[in-house]
Amino acid sequence: MVALLGLNQQSDTRPLGISIAADHQIIDIHVREHEIGSRVFSFLRPRPLRMVKLLGRFFTVVPFCPPIDLAIRGYETQGDLFDLAPWSGCLESLELSQPTRYLRIMEQLAQRTVAPNGNQTETSAARAEDWMCPNLQYITFRVPEMASEPDLYGEALLSLVRTRWSRTDGAPTPAIQPAKFVNIGPESCYKALQDVEVEVKRLVPSAVFYREALRSRYSFR
Repeated sequence: MVALLGLNQQSDTRPLGISIAADHQIIDIHVREHEIGSRVFSFLRPRPLRMVKLLGRFFTVVPFCPPIDLAIRGYETQGDLFDLAPWSGCLESLELSQPTRYLRIMEQLAQRTVAPNGNQTETSAARAEDWMCPNLQYITFRVPEMASEPDLYGEALLSLVRTRWSRTDGAPTPAIQPAKFVNIGPESCYKALQDVEVEVKRLVPSAVFYREALRSRYSFR
C-alpha cells in the first residue's frame, strides 16, 4: 500500500494529497500527484468503515503522510465505531453525511490530544498537547430528514463549536478557524437550527447553513 499510494521514501513523486470516500459498499481513493491529475483506486467492501479504520492505522506509520480528505457518505454503520485519532495528524477535510450517527467524531473534535513532536525522534519525542485534527480546514456535515435529528445535531454542534473555537479565560487557545464549515440539511432541520446557526456563525465566521434543495448550486471542496 505504501508504494501504491506513493508514500515510500524512495518515491520520485510525492502525492499532493489523498481523498478517501466511503459510500455504501465502495471506497474510492484519489491520489493527487499533480495539480490537474490523480490516480484513482476503488475497493468493494460490504462494511467499508472497517477498511477506513485500517487505513487510519496505516497512515500513522507511513514515513510521509500528505493532507487527507475523508468523506463518509450514506453508509449504515452496522455497529462499526469510528475513531478519529489515527487521522489526527493528516486530516485536512472531513465530510459526514449523517453526523448524528457519528456523534463520537464530533466529541473527539472538541478534545485535545497528546502526540509526539514530529521534529524529534520517536524514542526521545517531547509530547505536546494540541486539538484533535489541528490542521482540519474544511468540514461538511449533511443532516438527513429525520424528526428526531435536528435537536440532537444542534446540541452536538454547539458543544463542538463552543469548545473548539470559543475564547474563554483560563481555557486552552482555540483551534485554528476552518476555511469552510458547511452544514446542509432539509427544510425542517434548517428551521429548527436557526438559533444554533446564529451562535455557530458568531464563533466560526466561515460557517454556512444550506437547505438540502440548494445543495446543487454550491461547489464544496
